[in-house]
Amino acid sequence: MHFQSLILETNIELNKEEISRILSNIYNLDIILDFYSLDSTEQKSIGIEKTKSYISTSFRKSENIKVGIIYEANKLTNEAQNAILKLLEEPPEDTILLLIGKNRNMLLSTVRSRCLFISKNELVSNTEISGIVKEFVNSTFGQRIKILDEYFSSKDKLDKLSTERVENFLIAFLDFLNIQALNNEQITSKPISNMIELVEQLYLATRQKVGTKLIMDCLSLNFTL
Repeated sequence: MHFQSLILETNIELNKEEISRILSNIYNLDIILDFYSLDSTEQKSIGIEKTKSYISTSFRKSENIKVGIIYEANKLTNEAQNAILKLLEEPPEDTILLLIGKNRNMLLSTVRSRCLFISKNELVSNTEISGIVKEFVNSTFGQRIKILDEYFSSKDKLDKLSTERVENFLIAFLDFLNIQALNNEQITSKPISNMIELVEQLYLATRQKVGTKLIMDCLSLNFTL
């Protein structure tokens, strides 16, 4: 069984049990996972030699699904990132490769392009947001505007919505799209990839101080799946 390599962007620490739950939800797994970790808590960076050593000594034969985790992946030097490109693109059979870090944009574009992006932030995991996203996806344009207005107006006026709240919603949206892509084996399909690109662009727009109402209107108008 072959798995897509993953980048998990998070601002909270996750233990192996929590990571197991995340992966089990994404891949619908109900089996034991074997973990092989590269940790750099005491180091400022992860160099190419340590990375190569990790690759060569990990992923031994096992009856279980193997999970290769690189914690604080943002610390990988450019040389180290280049060293794992082939591994990310063609992981060993029955192996999930997972890069964990606070900011995926600090990784090389060649690394990001080979991985599926997921997030796990404290506010994003809120089941209420997930429910709104699912309702939004299955609605018409007019209904989407109403859904967003009703959801956000219970907290803030849509035109005065905080950037943080919109960012959290967009990250939850990316989570939903990425999981749909995995479950439907349509990672490279044009509709889903186009929507992922759209939401990523809108997320970047929040960092450029674009108005929150304009961002959410753009999402409602251009969404199609």
